[in-house]
Amino acid sequence: EAGNSRTALAHWIYTLSKLGAPDRSVTADTPLYAVFSKNGKKSYAAWNDSAQDITVRFSDGAMLPVKARSFGTR
Repeated sequence: EAGNSRTALAHWIYTLSKLGAPDRSVTADTPLYAVFSKNGKKSYAAWNDSAQDITVRFSDGAMLPVKARSFGTR
């Protein structure tokens, strides 16, 4: 093991433990997003690579404002 794969694995184990499993039933109006669900609570994340602030709209009605060239979570 010469890379960071153990660190990346530990990161994802911790993240999925806190946020839950990916919820693929929810889509968004941007390709760079993820939705997680745990115990009925959803967590939203999106990356905005544009030069302008955006609001990501999810198919379940949630909206997430994301500043330009930034990562937003809720």
